[in-house]
Amino acid sequence: MKKEYSIFCLNTKKSPECYIALKPNQYCDFDEQLNNLVSCCYSVFNEFQISISHIVFARIYISDYKNQIYKLNDHALLKSILCECAVSVIEQPPLNNSKINIILNVIKRNDVNRLKDGNLFVYENSNYLHLYQLNSVVLNNPYSVFKQTESIYQEYINNLKKYDMTMLDNTIRTWLYINNIDRNYSDVVDARNKIFINNGLNKNTHFITSTGIEGNNYNIDCGICVDFYAIKGLSLNQIRYLNAPEYLNQSYNYGVSFERGICIYYGDRKHIYISGTASIDKNGICLHEKNVIMQTKRLFKNIQMLLRDANAELNDIACMTIYIRDIADYKIVDKYLKKKFRNTPYIVNFGKVCRPEWLIEVECIALKIYSDKLYPQF
Repeated sequence: MKKEYSIFCLNTKKSPECYIALKPNQYCDFDEQLNNLVSCCYSVFNEFQISISHIVFARIYISDYKNQIYKLNDHALLKSILCECAVSVIEQPPLNNSKINIILNVIKRNDVNRLKDGNLFVYENSNYLHLYQLNSVVLNNPYSVFKQTESIYQEYINNLKKYDMTMLDNTIRTWLYINNIDRNYSDVVDARNKIFINNGLNKNTHFITSTGIEGNNYNIDCGICVDFYAIKGLSLNQIRYLNAPEYLNQSYNYGVSFERGICIYYGDRKHIYISGTASIDKNGICLHEKNVIMQTKRLFKNIQMLLRDANAELNDIACMTIYIRDIADYKIVDKYLKKKFRNTPYIVNFGKVCRPEWLIEVECIALKIYSDKLYPQF
């Protein structure tokens, strides 16, 4: 029975950190794939001395939310293995012929407090508080994605206040999963722009690193589902917004409000979050239309330049999610990825990108050892 996983480890002294991509046996039904994943988890946990309490975050991609979510919720994968961490579940079909893929973030330390409160998850150590708000949806205004987006962000802003946080000062990363993105993306962008203006986010302050991609959740009336990640305890000097002006422009130049990337400096490591990135030039124009491999090469050049702004390289990428607009392009893209990133955990999903001419988009997280006594360790 074939089980697949790939892992990236950052071996710091105080709290080693890993990203793991888990992919089950492709040629069996959903129940068997869930069992495969449980077996695979225990195998990799034993090999790398990981305990369930070390798992901080899990993103689960499934192929058919309506038919699979109930089995997933009742299975040992969620009830026993992912029971203590933040979990996001999104319908975005994996393209490796399996029905479910998972990305795990593991931090091997025990001096933390964890709190689950609905769709909020708090992970707190002596220096920082990490707040996840996951699978955020609203069931009111079923015919207005604009109003749904506004409501989701307002709920998030209210939740931040409970922890003495704001979107401007503390939000690091968002993921926007949009139902029928070709139709609804402009409404999401307009609502987000309005929320940002009202909360002090603009080109003179900063925006938020983000991905906006096709994705679905449990209710067909929900046009958007959002994941948020915020950190309390950072100083301004610990945050750097990334740019590569010779390769790609600022998103606000074409009316969209997000940062290309962000680097968080801790006393012992750097966390680098790269937004969903496509094949564009410094004027925001799509390059290599209708050629998925040339688009793939160009977008990784853009990512490479953003990472370089944080003194990092492609081999520092700890995990990637690749979104492909046309499932027929999967094999040629995966062949390229296996050759170029053979040691990098990644997952390839069917997810339409926000512009029809973009055939592929990639988001990633990079980790790198970094030493600075001025900043508290992670």
